[in-house]
Amino acid sequence: DGTLEAQGEIAVFTLEGMRVRSVGARTGERVAAGDVLFTVDPDDIARKLTEQQLELQKLQLSLSQIQQNAKTQAERDALAEIRAQEDFDIAAEKLDLRIKQAGEDRRRAKNALRDYKNETDFEEEDEDLNDYDLDPTYISLRDDYRAKQLAYEEAVAEQRDEQVKLERTLEDLRLKDVDNQAQIQAIECSLKQLEIARLTELSAAGGEVTAPSDAVVTSVDVKAGGQTGTQAAVMLAGQETELRFTAEIPKEEQKYISPGDAIALTLPDRSKVEAIVESVAAIEEKNGLLRLTALLPAGEGTPGALASMTAQKRSSSYPTCVPVDALHSDGNQDYVYILRTTETVLGTEQTVERVDVTVQEKNESRAAVTGALDSTDDVIITSNKTIGSGDRVRVEAAG
Repeated sequence: DGTLEAQGEIAVFTLEGMRVRSVGARTGERVAAGDVLFTVDPDDIARKLTEQQLELQKLQLSLSQIQQNAKTQAERDALAEIRAQEDFDIAAEKLDLRIKQAGEDRRRAKNALRDYKNETDFEEEDEDLNDYDLDPTYISLRDDYRAKQLAYEEAVAEQRDEQVKLERTLEDLRLKDVDNQAQIQAIECSLKQLEIARLTELSAAGGEVTAPSDAVVTSVDVKAGGQTGTQAAVMLAGQETELRFTAEIPKEEQKYISPGDAIALTLPDRSKVEAIVESVAAIEEKNGLLRLTALLPAGEGTPGALASMTAQKRSSSYPTCVPVDALHSDGNQDYVYILRTTETVLGTEQTVERVDVTVQEKNESRAAVTGALDSTDDVIITSNKTIGSGDRVRVEAAG
């Protein structure tokens, strides 16, 4: 025996967490497009709809606040950029004056040192040549020049540092992390609006969930008084969908059934239908069993129903066949017992005779054999006690 399963199914969903008032669909029933499969409690829909609308208002208010905060922050950043530029301009103006003054002080110190030494071609790099001069006036003028030179260089370096500082401040303001909070909140609002739309549609239908097309109900996963979940509430199969027969068979029977073979199925209403074997494969978790699948013609059978399988496969023609119950084996040789009738002084006697045979092929009921058997030999199938070759026996009439 096996089960009929739908190949292409339609899943019918509804909103999660809704209380079910009634269920009209039954597994195995045929439904037409528009037939009510189940009904969600209208009061529960109204409650959910109010909750979702309030949540949407809350999300929209939060989104408005986020957008306003973002606008305010953008204005602050723009103002900070302007002020940073203004601060730099003020500092730069002051530094320009310092550099100009330091340059002038350096020039005067250099001229004073040159005039004192009376060297018209005095070069800045030559001043160290007079370090050994012990003239205090020269030493004073030289040190003053060096101090003015250092002050000039420090002013130039400070101007350069201020420029770098400004550039980094502006870069930090322009490269702030992007805040996606407003976009995320807007998406949440859109999702909530979709949920409200579905609730509104369900409310307008009076809570009724209907079949989208003519079909057969293959499973129902809701019940009156229960709540809907994330899984499909009802599964449907189109009326013209081909069904698949699935059964488990012993591994020994694999040689009698192959993909492409025709098998006969007996349906619950005792009607017969032919199916084509699709596959025969081992079941890993069930050693010694095979899973057989076969396709039924479109429109035949009911999903979920049980069916019985009959398979016939014509083998080669064999001249001698015996029931499998008549076969015996001593471990090395197969044999059968036959009945021999002999005439004695005491009358007619029936004795058991062993005949060795070779099994060519067999199934669950018959075995093709070769050996010293004649078509007229009476093969012993059963006995009411253990028998052996040479034993006298008596045949009892059946019944």
